[in-house]
Amino acid sequence: MSRNTRAAASAFDTFKPIIDRAIKDDEIRHNVTRAWSAARRVYDDLGGEGPIGAASKLSKDDSDVREGLDTTVQSLSEAIVRLSGKQPKKRGSWAPFLIFAIVLVVLFNPATGTTTRAWLKDTLFGSEEEFDYSTPNY
Repeated sequence: MSRNTRAAASAFDTFKPIIDRAIKDDEIRHNVTRAWSAARRVYDDLGGEGPIGAASKLSKDDSDVREGLDTTVQSLSEAIVRLSGKQPKKRGSWAPFLIFAIVLVVLFNPATGTTTRAWLKDTLFGSEEEFDYSTPNY
């Protein structure tokens, strides 16, 4: 077997699962079709325009062109994620960060921070006894 044949067989073995997934998965086909039709609409809207005319349409608030571009990018990214077989990353909630920020503001606020910290320390660890730091008389 020649070197080129081995390379082609290796490439085929690498891409075969991806191609099978693209052919058999209805969601991938739907995403690619939706991206194609949205890109086609954008091309038709910008068709016949020179580079300056296309740039001016993109810079204006032309919602049809922008929506078409957004749909194209979103559909293609969904298809790529689906083709790779990975699950899309889910974004976390802002709630833990927000709670942490509020606690920091309350504890280190110059107006109420010292009393709040003293109350929290007394509540969590109990009140401390007063110490007398006087020197003994001999």
